[in-house]
Amino acid sequence: MVINRGDLEKLILQVARDSFDRRKFRRRQLMDAAEKEARSRGYWKLDDDKLSGSAGLKSRGWAAIDWRITDLGRRGGLVHVARDWWWLP
Repeated sequence: MVINRGDLEKLILQVARDSFDRRKFRRRQLMDAAEKEARSRGYWKLDDDKLSGSAGLKSRGWAAIDWRITDLGRRGGLVHVARDWWWLP
């Protein structure tokens, strides 16, 4: 992606605020919404659609988004409330 990690985290948080407005959401819902926004802003490259090579069938772009969500969860930017359920603090 043509965006650094910090800016991708900001994009993910903004998408979460705009899309879910204090409601619980599933990780995949946030990943889908973040991908859509990254594509619309021109951050998504053709290489981001290639498989990442990590476990499971995940594109490179999705892997980048997934890692940022994990990091946000570790630092408290997102809260993991139950299996696959998240919310904004």
